[in-house]
Amino acid sequence: MARPDRYYRFPLVHMTASGAAIMVAGGVVAGLVVGAIYAYLSLYNPFVYFTVIATMVFGAAVGGVVGMGASMGSVRAPYLVALIGFAMGLVATYLSWVFYVHAVIKGDSVWEFNPVELWDYMAAIAERGVWKMRSHTPKGTELHILWVAEAATVSGIAGWLAHSMVGNEPYCEACGQWTSTVVENGPLSLSESQDLLRAQLESGQIEALLQLPPAEDSPYTSVNLHCCAGCGFSCLSVDQVSTEYKRDEVNEKREPIVRFLMIDADQAVAVMQLWATEEEAEELPSDAPSEREQSDETAS
Repeated sequence: MARPDRYYRFPLVHMTASGAAIMVAGGVVAGLVVGAIYAYLSLYNPFVYFTVIATMVFGAAVGGVVGMGASMGSVRAPYLVALIGFAMGLVATYLSWVFYVHAVIKGDSVWEFNPVELWDYMAAIAERGVWKMRSHTPKGTELHILWVAEAATVSGIAGWLAHSMVGNEPYCEACGQWTSTVVENGPLSLSESQDLLRAQLESGQIEALLQLPPAEDSPYTSVNLHCCAGCGFSCLSVDQVSTEYKRDEVNEKREPIVRFLMIDADQAVAVMQLWATEEEAEELPSDAPSEREQSDETAS
């Protein structure tokens, strides 16, 4: 069984003042800028399918800004970032509705940010409808359902993308910075037993990777080494990768064997020396904190 203290764990709840400020401010700015563009596209674009794509792009823009804000602000709680991304998606959708109402009511310069008043305008718009889907004009309850689906799509994509942008690299607590992937190798052949390979790596037998010859086809083993540029704190990720070809698309499915397994500096150098030259391996600092020290700092 895996020892939990050998793995880097993202905290469930963690927030910094700078991270909160950047994520919220970025989400609002994205809601104002992208929301305005989206609102006018939704109103004047004659192609429904293009509007659907624009809705997904809108959510991705908001989520991308929130995710970048979390990374810049050293917020390392992916699920909390996802929640904030979801919330900012709702805010951005609301702001787009403000622009939408302004665009629909051409005669008056209406900028309604009050939720009650804005809803009254939206209800009035729903009564008569403003756009067509082929020969059909959505109205009333149908249009309300579409608006709810719109908000859910934008918020869902924003939350998902923000989450995915935070959980890709461990965070070095000692140096206060994200690690980066310094080794990304493969494809290697699969181990005869994934459980055995996991047990070997968890016990520090990095040389087990050397026993895997290059793979010629899928599925294969992929090796990633994540290192801190400041102190050399290192984590190892090894995945089993399966590649599926569907028409013109290539889909990769990754099953982690170990993910963010904390290793010491000597083991990190050993991983680099499996494929890198000695000059490249020597660039890794040798004064990295131990797995126990880093784990204690993460827990605190």
